[in-house]
Amino acid sequence: MSGIGEIRLFAGEFAPRGWTQCDGSSRSTRDQSALFTVLGYDFGWTGSPDSFFLPRLTNAMVVGGPEPAQETFLEVAWRGQDKSDLSAFPLRHLIFEGRMGTFLRIDAHAGEVQFWPGKLRLPESWLPADGSTRKAADHPQLAQLLGPGSAGTFTLPDLHGRAPIGSGPGAASPTFKVHHQDRSHFRTVSLRPMICPADGDWIEDLLGEIRLFAHDRLPKGYLPCDGRKLPLKESHFPLFSILGTTYGGDGKTTFHLPDLRGPVPFGIDDRSRTTEPPELVEGPDDVPTLGLTYAICIDGQYPSRN
Repeated sequence: MSGIGEIRLFAGEFAPRGWTQCDGSSRSTRDQSALFTVLGYDFGWTGSPDSFFLPRLTNAMVVGGPEPAQETFLEVAWRGQDKSDLSAFPLRHLIFEGRMGTFLRIDAHAGEVQFWPGKLRLPESWLPADGSTRKAADHPQLAQLLGPGSAGTFTLPDLHGRAPIGSGPGAASPTFKVHHQDRSHFRTVSLRPMICPADGDWIEDLLGEIRLFAHDRLPKGYLPCDGRKLPLKESHFPLFSILGTTYGGDGKTTFHLPDLRGPVPFGIDDRSRTTEPPELVEGPDDVPTLGLTYAICIDGQYPSRN
């Protein structure tokens, strides 16, 4: 089951029921008391104790950090200028605010990585993605997925200060330059990275959602976000109704999955009309990345609209 405050990526052009876009809009502390307990005033102060702000991930990419809501600004080159092999990929970042969700509990797949927006303790059973060493006997499913270390231990991925990039676990990790003054530039937003140690009891997989994994042994119903072409046949009609030809294909016989093997996802919302995403400029020592696996749900619950 989805957890209050959980953030996910979605490849469609709408927010499913119970989810809302991370667009920095305000909410009532009375009407959304559970979500307020998670977020507090970390993402902005409205001037009144009766309201609070959602995370604003529009035109931003997420970077792991010990404290949520910290921002820096990236130096970028727009397409057609100083091109780089590193690009930004527009996707919707959604936060769960539905009344039927759980509080401080998120059911997910073993080895799944998420970013937590609250300063409270992490959701039940989740581990910080901080590069620490754990006993394999304590988390056998996760140890098997990530690979054993020495003396019955294994190491968690370290996303502190890093942005996830979909190049696969263990891949080379480039860096991005940071610009601290011009607020019109691309932003990074710090959220707390965490990893799920074991499969949850009530996992809610939504068709078209994108999840991040620290391994490449994907759960049933998921395919890697590798831009592959899919035939437009009856079994794929529901997924096509969500993706359309946004990521390629002729819309008559084929359509494509999003390709996140190199780009870094950045947030968009209904007000965003970015058709030419920025190219991130490589730098020597600023924002490092970590290679992980983005996967899209091709066989799951069809998301109802808000």
